[in-house]
Amino acid sequence: MKISFSNLSIIAIIILICLQHFRYNTWDNQPQADSFHWDNFGYYLYLPAIFENQDLETLENTKKYFEEVKPSYSFYQVKQTELGKPVIVYPMGLAIVYAPPYLVTKAFLELTGKESSSFARPYHFTISMWCLLLVFASLFLLQKILRRYFSDKVTAIAIFAMFMGSNSFFYGAYFPQIVHPVLFFIYLLFIELTIRWHEKQSKILSSALGALYCFSVIIRPSSIFLVSILVLWGVGKEFSVLEKILFWLKRFKHVLLMVLAAILVCIPQLLYWKMQSGNYLYFSYAVDWFDFTDPNIWKGIFGGRTGWAFHHPIILLGLIGLFWSVFKRKQFSIAIFIFSILQIWFILSWSNYWYGGGFGHRGFTEFQGVLAIMFAVFVAQTIQQNKLFKTLGIAIVVVFTLVGLIRIVQYDNFIWGKPNMSSEYAKENYFQINPKAVDYSTLYPASRGDEAFKSRVNGINNVFNSEIIYLQDFEHLKARNIISEGSNKALKMDETLEFSKANKFPYNSMNPKPGDGVKISFAFKANSSTKNAFLIFEIMDRKQKTRYHYTAIPIELENSTPSQWSNKAIYKELPDIRFDTDIVSIYVYNPNKSTFFVDNLEIRHYKFAP
Repeated sequence: MKISFSNLSIIAIIILICLQHFRYNTWDNQPQADSFHWDNFGYYLYLPAIFENQDLETLENTKKYFEEVKPSYSFYQVKQTELGKPVIVYPMGLAIVYAPPYLVTKAFLELTGKESSSFARPYHFTISMWCLLLVFASLFLLQKILRRYFSDKVTAIAIFAMFMGSNSFFYGAYFPQIVHPVLFFIYLLFIELTIRWHEKQSKILSSALGALYCFSVIIRPSSIFLVSILVLWGVGKEFSVLEKILFWLKRFKHVLLMVLAAILVCIPQLLYWKMQSGNYLYFSYAVDWFDFTDPNIWKGIFGGRTGWAFHHPIILLGLIGLFWSVFKRKQFSIAIFIFSILQIWFILSWSNYWYGGGFGHRGFTEFQGVLAIMFAVFVAQTIQQNKLFKTLGIAIVVVFTLVGLIRIVQYDNFIWGKPNMSSEYAKENYFQINPKAVDYSTLYPASRGDEAFKSRVNGINNVFNSEIIYLQDFEHLKARNIISEGSNKALKMDETLEFSKANKFPYNSMNPKPGDGVKISFAFKANSSTKNAFLIFEIMDRKQKTRYHYTAIPIELENSTPSQWSNKAIYKELPDIRFDTDIVSIYVYNPNKSTFFVDNLEIRHYKFAP
């Protein structure tokens, strides 16, 4: 029996995935939290909270797993709502994906008398295997979609080059249980069902599409624009815009089924948010936000830190195919083009546009299955050109695929995929595979907290340059609460003043880089024993609605000597800048209406200088 080229391509990928997965996950000596570290700890928490501890509302016992598992430096996966209740930051969709292997594992352990914590090794194994199967299934789904529109050879090239040349292989092989490979599968399944539904509508397909769409959203809200593929499918090829509107109006009953199915899937998430926050819709993320008027398009795609196309240039060919497809007017062209534009805009409007640590830009990983369709357009058009352009195009595909493979070697050699990667480091080591030839000094210092930053600043091997970026001695200010105190002027706080005037300046003026920090120092004095106050140092968006850094420095008036000046200094590691328009604000907060003085307020910026 002859095996098709596309099947050979998939078999090769599956073999490579298995080799890397089982080499990386040795099962006997990995940390207990291997499947449940960082964000995944939050996605997973629903299951032990519901099925093991029955404390989803309070997380009283479940939150103790943070100390047991130690999945991250801080317990950022849970935050407090305005009602004082803990809410899991991440929606529950991924936990639902995990539920089948979780429940089977739990039942097996109970039957065999080996019941153990939900974070024990058996759960790690079964959930990883379950998600690995979804990765394999996604490859066959992609093959099925592509074969409708392209030859077997084009399909084989598109699957292999896009999967191996992007970070899809990395996440599919090393971390199949995280959110991105799972959504990679769901996006392709949604497209397959969309195609089937347009071929022949049925109540089952309508309900499945509505349910799957909402399910993708409660896995990761960035899936919200996936519905545009369904709505616009066929526009430009089979329908004009007006004809497509009429098409939907004539199928009102199917639309209603989709909406009802979507609502049913969303109900558990909405009820959870209502229980914890008092609102059915709740923005659970703690630090970051969206600014849709200022997306970081250039940095997100071409930036050295996690730039999507910088790290994996095969993406550029997919984007060329995206625009090329519009002129070829295929069935999927307009639908996927509109979805792609919306998806790129949405993902890069997130304040943390680099999406924390990752291998390339992980925010786009699930979208790369969809982009593979457009990459196939590029391949199909390239091989139809004259010999020169055909040869050149295929050579570029091969080279860009090899770059993706080089990335895997670099990761295995501890060169690539570092959360503290600087643009300088990335450019210097773009093709480097020998760890002995790497200059690691150009990496940004890894974030380890304020005390570690202070130790680095005051250590023997100081790698920082410093400069004063803010100095306020109040000598030249004129205001009611700026008075002479001894030979100098100072800021006076009293019962009439709960907050001092905030001093603000652009965060971008500091040109902060990862690893940077500040030393905040000031003098204070109270003429009599009084209650404490605080100096506030915060960084926020330009609209001053979302603070992503907040430090309340205690002004320890209760322990100070009356009528004598005391000095205080603290070191703070700075967060990564979100947008160039972000603002630094510093002011005094006097909640107890105490009377005291503040003077010589100074902020010294320590810039990492390898």
